[in-house]
Amino acid sequence: MRVEPLIVVVGGLGNHDGAWRRLEDRLREQGITGHWHHHDTRGVRNLFRAARVRDLSLELMAKIDALAPQYSRIILLGHSAGGMIVRDAYLLAAGAYLDQPSRGAWWSKVESVLLFASINRGFRPYATATWALGMALMKLVSLQWLLLKPPSWFTLGWLMELEKGSFFVTDLRLSWMRHFHERDDEHRPFVVQFLGDIDGVVAREDVRDTEAFANSYTVTIEGADHSNLFDPAAPPGAAGFMRIMEVFRNPDPQLHEPEQAGELPATGPGRVVFVLHGIRDGNSGWVTDIAEAIEQQAKSDGQGKPLAAACSGHESPVLVDRSTYGWFSAIKFALPWVRRGNLAWFLDRYSYHVARNPDVQFHFVGHSNGTYILGTSLLEVSSLKFDRVYLAGSVLPREFPWQRMMLRRQVATVANQCSSEDWPVGGLCRGLHLIGFRDVGTGGVDGFDELRDLPTQPQTLWFKGDHGKPLQRPNQPNIVNYVLASHIATPLLSASTGADLCERPSFWFRARMYGFALLTALGVGAAFYGAWWGFTHDHEGLVIAGILLLYFVLNTI
Repeated sequence: MRVEPLIVVVGGLGNHDGAWRRLEDRLREQGITGHWHHHDTRGVRNLFRAARVRDLSLELMAKIDALAPQYSRIILLGHSAGGMIVRDAYLLAAGAYLDQPSRGAWWSKVESVLLFASINRGFRPYATATWALGMALMKLVSLQWLLLKPPSWFTLGWLMELEKGSFFVTDLRLSWMRHFHERDDEHRPFVVQFLGDIDGVVAREDVRDTEAFANSYTVTIEGADHSNLFDPAAPPGAAGFMRIMEVFRNPDPQLHEPEQAGELPATGPGRVVFVLHGIRDGNSGWVTDIAEAIEQQAKSDGQGKPLAAACSGHESPVLVDRSTYGWFSAIKFALPWVRRGNLAWFLDRYSYHVARNPDVQFHFVGHSNGTYILGTSLLEVSSLKFDRVYLAGSVLPREFPWQRMMLRRQVATVANQCSSEDWPVGGLCRGLHLIGFRDVGTGGVDGFDELRDLPTQPQTLWFKGDHGKPLQRPNQPNIVNYVLASHIATPLLSASTGADLCERPSFWFRARMYGFALLTALGVGAAFYGAWWGFTHDHEGLVIAGILLLYFVLNTI
């Protein structure tokens, strides 16, 4: 077995081969040797083929699998997007993903992971005009505006998976933070993030994922930008190279950044409650009422307890996240590429809280489109975990796989509350479901099929009223108690609340809902037929004008 380490380099999208070679040569001149293996992900073969980031990570793993038996030590280097591939491959080898728990043979040989301007939080499309324009063109070509994630046939699809808040980026960030937080005395490599102080792509706040844990820290190189921080011939020159050489000689933070040697203290609360509104709504009204009630109840519960137990070093033991995606009309919800557009925002908010406190416990209170954001995020990102989930007027399909969510420990309990005359769910969502949009449905009117088989779940109650009836003030104390209670022993909502309940929606209302849903489906079909007829009979202008008029009218009402 070789004494020298295997050094695996995964570059970014730019052509920096010369810079890596210069770095290798300079390190050899200083007596720092190893077997360098350059893994190219930006070549023609990868840029112009249908692939995912995970495909590139598995390719890298296969190469390391073949090389690793000859070495006792492995050093992983990644630059920019290459840093994400390196991290993903390491997590796969370490069995850190919930859906891929098997470990590789070489993961414990990794002594250090050196990240150069790694885009840990994902590309920010607005970072530069060039990147924003490039992303816009790729999304247009790939129909990502319609499908959310690029289709399997799109050659550059893996690049768009690295956008901030994407499913891949979120899953990687959460798995990375939880893996290193839970390692204790198990093998833990040194993780060093090199960051230029004039980097226009990666911000200082983006690297917390990789510096929050023991043996993990950040080295700032003055005068370096996103592309040249590892090039000995670049403006940072000798000073920048000396910082890199010191880490190669000994990556122990006690020598370079002793203040970062241990795990960073948590700066976030122990519990976070997402309160998320639905369509035609905002953070006023019930969101404010419930958020303030949760905060007040949490403070009351903390009184009389020891300070450490009540706050655990934080200003409040419970944080209510009232972030909003803004006003959202019914027509926007009906368009799948629009209603999916808020998922990245939600996933980035979730990751932000985990980065501040890896032990944070999440709860969720959501209405209408807010429940869609939660449910779709749970399906796409297996690393998301919520303890208490409260749903009102849910627009998720009644077939939603809640039991799978519970078996994977993504969700502990679900309280689903419905209204007896919920037209948006019973009419619009049923109609969208009928025409093939399976990501929405009538769980907020009919109840969820899989929750009926779970008698321990405080799941479904029906209120006499419209779409937002469960969120009105008579029921708000019960929602707060459900979220904050130490344990759930009885079904949600006692009879003493004064709320007007019923068994299920009446037969006549259900009949009218089915009729409305059918009319919705027929209306959509007629609109598509009219558009097809107009384009085939050279009436394109009238068709476009009609579509725009219809959209603005529906968006307004």
